Amino acid sequence: MKQLVPLAGSMVPELRAGAVRALTHLTIKCEDAATRQALLRELPWSAMRALLGDCEPEVAIEAASLLQNLFAASSEGIQEVRPHPSV
Repeated sequence: MKQLVPLAGSMVPELRAGAVRALTHLTIKCEDAATRQALLRELPWSAMRALLGDCEPEVAIEAASLLQNLFAASSEGIQEVRPHPSV
């Protein structure tokens, strides 16, 4: 986790998206609130706001999924957000 958080702030969009995706998957796989709380301590709110407003849609979508999963009350509330294909 400590290695992924700095990558989420990378200037390279692919690295940023991959790091946020990996953090999102971490919240999906972890069953305990302690892991989510640790991630909240590692990822500052300013970084989360920047990811949510990222100019790359893939990064912003992953960040929204990460935020949702961080605050899910239980594992039933945790999910993976997939973008809908363009019609």
